Amino acid sequence: MRKIEPILLLAALVSQPALAGGVREPVDYERQPSSDQPELASAKEPATGVSTSDKPTGIYAQSLRDEVLGISPQVGVIGYADLGGQYTSRMAEGINLNFNLIPLVAPDAKDYYAGISTGAYFAHLGSHSSNLFGANADNGDFTSSGANLAVIPVDVKVGYNLEDNLRLSVHGGGNLTYRSVASSADFGTATSGNDQEAWRIFPNGGVDVEWTLAKDITLTARPDFTGTTGRVLYMTTVGIVAPLAL
Repeated sequence: MRKIEPILLLAALVSQPALAGGVREPVDYERQPSSDQPELASAKEPATGVSTSDKPTGIYAQSLRDEVLGISPQVGVIGYADLGGQYTSRMAEGINLNFNLIPLVAPDAKDYYAGISTGAYFAHLGSHSSNLFGANADNGDFTSSGANLAVIPVDVKVGYNLEDNLRLSVHGGGNLTYRSVASSADFGTATSGNDQEAWRIFPNGGVDVEWTLAKDITLTARPDFTGTTGRVLYMTTVGIVAPLAL
């Protein structure tokens, strides 16, 4: 009996794995997520390989080459001559609208710009001796203090995109002018000593410089000259452009 006891003790140890160090159950590694592999549901990129954050959004043009419609609020200065031939200046403000036909009719020629330029500008002239804002006239100046001037450009605009963010253009056509008091400025036609209003259109020309500084931030400068039958009307404005691709 004493020889059999060691054999029974060994058999008991083999039949209980926990006491002998045990035998680990096989692990199914295919079901276990690996820290070295991202989860497929959250890490997949689009099939095109382009991140959705880089795709164009909204109606803003990605560059000046893609612009179809440009909307630009502007401020600046108008220079004109009074009936005495003396040039003076007034603050002007308005909006400039540009419609580019190239992306619509010739998409492969986006380096070029060709379209229509219009808008409206307003200046309060006041009396002849008024300041930049049409106010504070000199004592003894009895010219109309309520004189105003409006300018509506009807132009063709052509240009060239030097870069995605820089364009130089020229514009020309006609400026439709309105003077609430005809004698407030020497435009020749309909300039008289009375206080009648006058609508007249005169030929004009100028340049446009547009420069994109950052995403959706484009600056513009627009010098313009109007050849009236009297003295030349000068206007220089600057503004911010919203270039839209539509």
